[in-house]
Amino acid sequence: MIDPTCENLVKLNHARIPGNPHTATRWRWALHGVKGIRLESIRCGAVRYTSAEAVARFLAALNAPGDVPEPRNAAAEAAGRRLAEMGC
Repeated sequence: MIDPTCENLVKLNHARIPGNPHTATRWRWALHGVKGIRLESIRCGAVRYTSAEAVARFLAALNAPGDVPEPRNAAAEAAGRRLAEMGC
């Protein structure tokens, strides 16, 4: 939860987020989230704010260890099956 007394608030559209995602993406992250994780934000009137600390927490939660499946190489798996069938 953002604590406005301790964190420096910035407009959601001006927050420094790696890759500089589109404004609609930022709003989607704040309102709906990604994989059940929402970018913390607060609203004051018609303006939505977040903080650098909230962005850091959001990115850390998205990149938690063990959360990313190992990459699969279908060609290597098929070759392994063929080798096993050949008795190697």
